[in-house]
Amino acid sequence: MNKIIFVISIMFFYCNLMGQSGPPNDKNWQIVSAKSDDFTTFNTSLWNKMQGSGYGKEYITPNNVSVSNGKLNLIISYSNPTYYSGGVVSNNFDYSYGYFEIYAKLPGRNYNGQPCGQGFWPAFWTYYETHTGSYPTPCWIILDEIDILEPNGYQYRDAQTNVVGVHDELGSCLRDKTDNSQLDNLPTLFNGYHKFAAEWVPGKVFFYFDDVLFHSYYSDHVPEYSQRTQFNVAVAAEDTLPILTSLPDTMRIDYFRYYELVSQDMNDELITVYSDITNFDYAVKRSITIGTGGSNISLVSGDNVIFRATDYLNILGAFTVPTGSEFFFIPTEIN
Repeated sequence: MNKIIFVISIMFFYCNLMGQSGPPNDKNWQIVSAKSDDFTTFNTSLWNKMQGSGYGKEYITPNNVSVSNGKLNLIISYSNPTYYSGGVVSNNFDYSYGYFEIYAKLPGRNYNGQPCGQGFWPAFWTYYETHTGSYPTPCWIILDEIDILEPNGYQYRDAQTNVVGVHDELGSCLRDKTDNSQLDNLPTLFNGYHKFAAEWVPGKVFFYFDDVLFHSYYSDHVPEYSQRTQFNVAVAAEDTLPILTSLPDTMRIDYFRYYELVSQDMNDELITVYSDITNFDYAVKRSITIGTGGSNISLVSGDNVIFRATDYLNILGAFTVPTGSEFFFIPTEIN
């Protein structure tokens, strides 16, 4: 792990991973269009419609996946005695360290006059999958799972909750959830679209709701392998009774965006005048030095400056962050 050194002189405003650090506020991130989707059509080069048995009496079927009006629709339906659900998964394990975001409206309904999501299990997650011949045979092991959106049928009871977390492998065909966090008292999630996002970098995962950071996880158990990306909506079988009279229902995704950090040049950057900040290329550096000892550099009100470096940040001389501007330094390990 790299050593982080701060040499601070006269004036320094520091904030580590506040809510404004994700795209589009952080110019260190760039969208990867070839791995993102606005769902104008169903892109078979990116996604595969899921099919197979789900939870309990649930069956996952390609018939419950559609694209219309620029939305990916994942549908829950019922035909006695079977619940049918929809999901899509990326064709490849090629999503690595990055920023993952969907803009989505979740299923749910008003039940007895109150917002209710009980019975639905919407999910947005990434995972690495491998195969072994151990029990049961064949055995698929899902490793290094990142759950960006995953409230189950009970946690989603009022349609105002999200649950996030990280899984790690524990033995053959078993997983251990090494981290999780529940965010309650959200707006009713079936009434409008909201952003669900996560930033994944070496040793760290940060979870966001509507561009606001709400949970951070630092650990040696953070995934290291490239991942698949999956969106699906399931039925929590034990919670089926309240939803029988309100199906079909749909999880709608307006877009999926995947960002990577701007090319990491790993240089030592020297900033001597304000124009060096406005012309900064927003790539991860080895170090960033602001000032020369006798300099006096000030941001301008309205500036939102986010620097990322692996080793250290030097501030030499006066560096002013006036009211109405923001400055962030984020220590960022890279692969």
